[in-house]
Amino acid sequence: TLDLMTLMKAAQTVSSEIHLPNLLERMLKLLRSNAGAEQVLFILNEDGRLMVEAVCDAEVVRLPRLPLEEYPDAPHTVLNYTARTGESLAANDAV
Repeated sequence: TLDLMTLMKAAQTVSSEIHLPNLLERMLKLLRSNAGAEQVLFILNEDGRLMVEAVCDAEVVRLPRLPLEEYPDAPHTVLNYTARTGESLAANDAV
């Protein structure tokens, strides 16, 4: 879950950045840091097709713009489940 400090940092980031690629990079780094994640994916649903728009790992943000099925490092089963059901899913011990 997101804590109050994370929400405050996110709000500051959004309000201080108007260039979309820079904002996306800063937000992904913030999410990765606060979640303790190794990797963060930014995925959009475009007409029913899941697209990997950005990836943040090891403090590097890439903008691959690939269909999810073409991105090998994504947890496909989990992402397809959440997209299909519309349910949130949290895993404390994700690998």
